[in-house]
Amino acid sequence: MEDAAAHLFKTTNATIVAVFKVNPMFGTRVLYRAYTKEGRDKTNDGLDVGLFTQNALNNADVVKLMASEIPCGEYKSAQSEMGLWYIAKGVAYTCRISIPPDPSRFVGQITVGWDNEPTDIQVTRTMMEIAATMLSRSKQ
Repeated sequence: MEDAAAHLFKTTNATIVAVFKVNPMFGTRVLYRAYTKEGRDKTNDGLDVGLFTQNALNNADVVKLMASEIPCGEYKSAQSEMGLWYIAKGVAYTCRISIPPDPSRFVGQITVGWDNEPTDIQVTRTMMEIAATMLSRSKQ
């Protein structure tokens, strides 16, 4: 877990990395680990923000995650309770990826946030795919 977060901070200059456990059958998305550049932040550990919610932007992203896409965009207002934490940490742009990056098995999610849009979004997406693959292979 720490290796994947460290990889994302190093290769994408991320502001935050959040890893969620997802259960599409029960509609849950629970924060497993959150990191800032300073290290792990346990403030919201175990928080279930739900998979589909009242927020249309969140729901559109979840559909994209289920289709193995990596949705990215400006993050101007919180889409969940975790979003309040992102904004408090200075996040203005996010990307999300499913773990593993495969539509048939959606068991987790990585959200990466930055204070500005990354310079090369394609490289950023590739680095996220590597991190998601790392996490899908690790024994939790």
